[in-house]
Amino acid sequence: MTSRKKLPAIPTAAIALDDVGAKADAPADPNGWRVAQLGEICRLDYGAALVASARRGGSVPVYGSGGLVGHHDEALVKGAGIILGRKGNVGSTSWCDSDFWPIDTTFYARPIHDDVDLRWLYFALEAIDFRNLSGATGVPSLNRRDALERHVKVPPLAIQKRIVRTLSIFDDAIEKALAVARQQVEVKHGRVNELMTRGLDSRNRFRDPPPDVADENTP
Repeated sequence: MTSRKKLPAIPTAAIALDDVGAKADAPADPNGWRVAQLGEICRLDYGAALVASARRGGSVPVYGSGGLVGHHDEALVKGAGIILGRKGNVGSTSWCDSDFWPIDTTFYARPIHDDVDLRWLYFALEAIDFRNLSGATGVPSLNRRDALERHVKVPPLAIQKRIVRTLSIFDDAIEKALAVARQQVEVKHGRVNELMTRGLDSRNRFRDPPPDVADENTP
């Protein structure tokens, strides 16, 4: 029998982090929730240019507005950290557990105070639709001032951590599924080459390759 991981119980409102309905003059919440502008709880700093030809490999991930774009041997930001799309994929979010380099099409986000959990901030940013703040023409871009004026519902730190534990279960499951999918893609590529060169016999077993193909593949 397959065991199921129990999700920690959290208030329903805990994942209602969108700006809609969040007003600065909202009445105080008896459970300690408050409404704040993003600029009151976090800072958004600009990434730095690092063109593909200047990336020297290494173990440091390089992030653009669409996610991971390469690796380098030097970090710009100490991890863990949050990357937010500034140009192109406006408002897209990426999480990095290690030191990293966000390029100039991104912001990287940091909490201002200790009462905001970094991982919770990642989920809060992920829940906000920044696309309506992008320019109407040309390459879509996100103005930092406009982004920091968005409102968000901020729960007490203890509830933030419960939210993180819950949503991380889904992220872990997604990552495992993607790892399996990537493995299957690699297996498929290997099978395509064999099937296209060798084919199958009547028992669905690989046939011996034709002599000319065998000669081409022999060093």
